[in-house]
Amino acid sequence: MTFIGKLAGDLQAAAHKFTLEALAKDLQPQIDAALIKHGKAAQRESKLSPKLMAWFNLALDLRRELSYHNLLDWLVSGLRSREWDIPRKPVTDGAITHARKRMGVEVSREIFEASKAPLIPDFHGFSSLAIDGTGLTLPDTPENREHFGKPGTNRGTPAFPQIRLVGLVAVATQALFGAAFAPYRGRGTGELALGKELVVKNGAAGTLFLLDRGFCAIDLLHTILMRGAAFLIRVPQNRFVLRKIRRSTHADGSYTARLVGRVEDPSGPWPDGRKRWLEVEHKVRVIDYQIRGFRRTRLITSLLDSEIPARELICHYHRRWEIELAYDAIKTHQCATRTGQSKTILRSKLPLLVEQELYSMLTLYNLLRGLIKEAAQRHGIDPLRISFVDALQAVIEAIPAMQRAPTERLRIFYERLLDDIARCVLKRWRRKRAYPRVVRVKMSSYCLKRPEHKETLRDFEAETKVFGEVRKSA
Repeated sequence: MTFIGKLAGDLQAAAHKFTLEALAKDLQPQIDAALIKHGKAAQRESKLSPKLMAWFNLALDLRRELSYHNLLDWLVSGLRSREWDIPRKPVTDGAITHARKRMGVEVSREIFEASKAPLIPDFHGFSSLAIDGTGLTLPDTPENREHFGKPGTNRGTPAFPQIRLVGLVAVATQALFGAAFAPYRGRGTGELALGKELVVKNGAAGTLFLLDRGFCAIDLLHTILMRGAAFLIRVPQNRFVLRKIRRSTHADGSYTARLVGRVEDPSGPWPDGRKRWLEVEHKVRVIDYQIRGFRRTRLITSLLDSEIPARELICHYHRRWEIELAYDAIKTHQCATRTGQSKTILRSKLPLLVEQELYSMLTLYNLLRGLIKEAAQRHGIDPLRISFVDALQAVIEAIPAMQRAPTERLRIFYERLLDDIARCVLKRWRRKRAYPRVVRVKMSSYCLKRPEHKETLRDFEAETKVFGEVRKSA
C-alpha cells in the first residue's frame, strides 16, 4: 500500500466509528438507528461514511466560519494525536457535497425528532410551548431562488432567498419541541398553516400554547382545544366575536365570554366543491390590561380557573418571548458568520441540502440546550440563567479534547464539560428594562446587482492614462 493509500485507509477506518463524544451521550444510538431505518448504514465503502457525515451535518452550524474542508479537518483533529494518521484535506473537492446528497433529508429529520426532550410542567401543571415564526436566509443560487423564493419588498429586491420556519419552543428551557418550514412564498406556506401543522402533531392534554396576535384564527384555536390542549393568546380588540356571559366578572377584572365562529368541516366540501363550514362556540376567559406607555391589550385563554390570577396570566404570556431568544441564539450566535462569508443563516446551495442542514441546525441547538439543562440540574441552577454563547464556546473547546482522551477518561472529561457550562451563569439576568423599537438604516447609493453584473478581466495598469505624461519614443 502506498503512503497516500495508508492515509486514506486511516480516515476510512476512523469514519466508520466516528462520534463526537461531547454531544453523543444520548444521540449516537439514535443516529445509528436512523441510518439503519432509512437504508443509509450499508452504503458502499467510502472515506466519508454515513456516520461521519451525520456528525458533519450537525457540525455545519457549530463552526459556521469554517469551510467544508476546514470543518472536516477540525472534526478529525483530535484523532490525529492518537493512532490515526489523517492528513489535512483528505478528500477531493465536491466529495463532501456528494456525500451529503447521498445522505438525503430523512435521516436528519429522524435525528431531530430524537433530539427533543420531554416537556416540563411550568405553569399550574401545564407545559408551556411558544409558537412563532422566523425567516432564514439562504445562498442566492438559481436552485434556491426557484424552490424557496424571496420575500416581497416595497423597495428593490431582497438580497437572498428565504425559508419560513415556525417553531415550538418550551419556555422552561428554550429547547425546540417541534418545527415546520416551507418556502417563503406560496399557498399554504404562511405562519398560520405551519402553526396548525405543529398543533395537530404536538397538541395534547397538559400543553399550554402561547401565541402572538399573528396567530389569531378561530380554526387554530379550535384545533388546539380539540387536541385537549389549552391556549393563551393576545388578540386585537375586535378580531373575534366574544359574547360576555352575564355575572361572570372575577375580582381580578377578568371575565368569561363565549368565543363564536366557524371552522371548515372536516367531513369535506359540498358536492359542488364549495367549502362546508361548522359553527363552533367555546368558553374563554378575557383579560384586558395596559402597561404604562403602551396601548391597551387583550388576552383570551381557555384556562377558566379563577384561582389563577389575571396578573399571573399576563406575566406568563410575556414568557412567549423565550422563543425570540431561542431564535436569536440560533441565528446570531450558533450560525454566526465571519468577515468574507455570505451573510446568510444557512450555507447550502441546493434545496435538498438546505432542508438537511436546517434539521441538523435545530438538532444541534437541542443538543446544546440539553447539555445546559443537565449542567443546570446538577448544580441547582435555572437553565435560562446560563449563557448560551459561553456554553457554545465550552462545547467547541471540549470536542477535540475529548477525541484525544483515552476511553476510560471520557466520563471525567464529560463531567468537566458540565462543570464548565454551569460556570457560564449570566451576571446580569433579566433586568427590568425597556428599549424603544427603532432601527438605524443606511441606504446604499450603489446600483442594484443584476445578472449582467459579472466578473470581467481588466488590465488596469495598461488602461491607465496619466495626463501630461511624456511617452518615450520607440
